[in-house]
This record gives sequence, C-alpha cells and structure tokens, in this order.
Amino acid sequence: MRLILFLALAVPVFAQTPCADMGRLPNVTAAIPTASHCRVSIILRPAADSEIKSEVWLPPASEWNGKLLMEGGGGFVGNINAEGMTHAVHDGNATASTDTGHTGSSGRFALGHPDKITDFAYRAVHETAAEAKALIAAYYGRGPRLSYWEGCSTGGRQGLMSAQRYPEDFDGIIAGAQAYNQIYISAWRMRLLHRSAKRARSRLRGLEARL
Repeated sequence: MRLILFLALAVPVFAQTPCADMGRLPNVTAAIPTASHCRVSIILRPAADSEIKSEVWLPPASEWNGKLLMEGGGGFVGNINAEGMTHAVHDGNATASTDTGHTGSSGRFALGHPDKITDFAYRAVHETAAEAKALIAAYYGRGPRLSYWEGCSTGGRQGLMSAQRYPEDFDGIIAGAQAYNQIYISAWRMRLLHRSAKRARSRLRGLEARL
C-alpha cells in the first residue's frame, strides 16, 4: 500500500485594516473615507528638523489594481499633488504624494535648515514611498505587486534621484522634463531677478530726472 502525504505550506494571511482604524497607525494624522478612496494623511520626521507631510489614497479593495503610483511635484513643491492623485485613484491605483518637507512654493524654507534641504532633495520621496507601501499592506492585507513613479520638471528630477539612490523603491519611473541641474536653474533665476532689478532702477532714475 502506498501512503501519500500532502504537506500544507503555511501561507501568511494578513488582516485588513478598515479606513476608520488607519488613523491609529504610527505617523498617521488622519484617515478619512471618501466616495472613491480612503484618504490617509501622514507626517514623517526622519531627521531632527524634518516635518514631511504626505498623503496616501487607497481605493476600495474591489477596485484596486494591485499597484502603487506615486506622484511628483513641481518647482519647490510645498504641497500635495492632489490632481495627479485623483487621476491615479480613478485608474485603480493606490497613490501617494508629498510636500517634500515644507509648505509653500518659495525656496525660503532652505535658509538655515539643512535637514529640510535633504528632505526636498530626495529623502521625502523615499520616506513617503516606504510608508505608503506599509500603509497599503495594512489596508489591503498585502503590499503592492508593482510600484511606479510619475513626475515632470521637479517631479522628473525626483524620479531620477530615486533611481540613483533608492532603486528598490520603484519598479518603473516616468521622469519628464527633468529639472536635474538645480544649481544652474537657481543661478538662471538669480540672473533674471538681477536683470529685473536693473530695469526697475533705470525706470526709477528716469522718474527722478523728470521730477
């Protein structure tokens, strides 16, 4: 008589966390159910002077395609890319975005704040991507099978920086019109400001001459 043994492999089963309970997780400041997704707000502090505000939007499990699509910013960022996230959720993606550690479109945040410069340069994207994957696993009971980045201008630079520093963060990167030469771009802006100031002085001198 032949005895056949079937060995059942233990497959880990992860519990799903309802949207209302996501707010109890570390770093989460709010979890709000909406008509199309669970909107999770987080604050990350990887360094002493860091305060990275990010959001992760999670569509219903029945509509999720199993992917994470993270959206980049423009200029000095300073806000959540809600428009990009809206399109991402509409297509069935879990999505994330970050203000890169400061509020507003000015570069004044950088003065005297080296931690915030590092957050803007690359750390905020990496920290948000890692946190987004953890929140996805908590919400759906499994992590994303594929993770993508999408960005243009500063978002393009963010994508290139992620590929260079943290290649494990994303399986694919769409990096358009990359504003990668930040020193040159900043110098070009200063040159334009200098020209504008010179023109303004010339106009003032002309007015003074006529008075």
